[in-house]
Amino acid sequence: MARCYVGTYGKYNGGSLAGGWLDLSDYATYQDFLKACKELHKNESDPEFMIQDWESLPDGFPAEEWIGEDDFNDIKAAMQEEEKVSVRIIDYSEKAFALVGETKTIKDNLKSLGGRFNSKLSCGAGWVFPKSKLTTVQAFLDMGVMEKREPAQKRDEALWEEFRKRILKAEGGRENLVERHLKEASEIMMTDCGVILVFDKQPVDAGTFWFHDEGPNYEYYKKVTESDKTKTEYFMRANLEKIDNLIKELTERKNQWGDELVPVFHEHEWCSVGLLGWGNSIYMMKEYDVRSDEQDPRSRNYTHRMTENDAKKALAILKSERAKFEKRLQTYLKRYGVSKISFGTYWADR
Repeated sequence: MARCYVGTYGKYNGGSLAGGWLDLSDYATYQDFLKACKELHKNESDPEFMIQDWESLPDGFPAEEWIGEDDFNDIKAAMQEEEKVSVRIIDYSEKAFALVGETKTIKDNLKSLGGRFNSKLSCGAGWVFPKSKLTTVQAFLDMGVMEKREPAQKRDEALWEEFRKRILKAEGGRENLVERHLKEASEIMMTDCGVILVFDKQPVDAGTFWFHDEGPNYEYYKKVTESDKTKTEYFMRANLEKIDNLIKELTERKNQWGDELVPVFHEHEWCSVGLLGWGNSIYMMKEYDVRSDEQDPRSRNYTHRMTENDAKKALAILKSERAKFEKRLQTYLKRYGVSKISFGTYWADR
């Protein structure tokens, strides 16, 4: 859920970061949000509010220092859309199932349906129901209050539980940090050497796309911005470029100059278990750059050469992740069109 840390310019200019976190889901209207900001800084006669940090902003929204009523309403609407695809039903035991995900807005409904909240489930915090309630709960979800997320393939709950345990140990048992890692991870896989490789949820880039103000790049800029159709096509290409290039290189094992590449990944030293990959850490390196299973003193990471089995599994996941990301991009465009996307040149527009 989106939340922001609200201070004031007056305090900031005086060397103070005093303020507080406000969860946007707690405020039905923009006026309610402003009232909370004023209450937070009631020791100032005329505070000029300043958002100093953001967490969990929906796709495509930049972390601005302040938001107006239109942006507040847009963020709230996007939060509601994201909530629709953020719950899962898990076959928890022989007699019970669990509902996990973003359930805050329907907690009263779930309680009335006979659910019991438990923060210590092996699959993460969630609501536990007897299996006799499965049809009732499913009917509630199907009403359109929330939608089910249909995974492309069956989720390996044992692997996700192992991932959770490793993160929990690495973060010293701090559950809030564990939940953040779990939320950022879109998919995971176990490599042949025992490292869990993580595929992060890709952010939607809907900010300003910049071009040079002369030469071929400027001519390209004019073509890109000539219509909503060309802007939309560029937005899709720009967002998918990173994953498309990785898929291409992992498939062909060559870069654009024809150099032979080897797929590797980095095991992050900060994890006390010693078996954790993080941040889509698949890299394509030239043969002579690869130092398999050695610690790189520059990054404090262990570099591992991927086996053919690793590469095959990673490629399948990347293709699945691309399809999911493309669907999110299309959902974003359906909601906003190109109204929040801007294009500019480095000097001509200034």
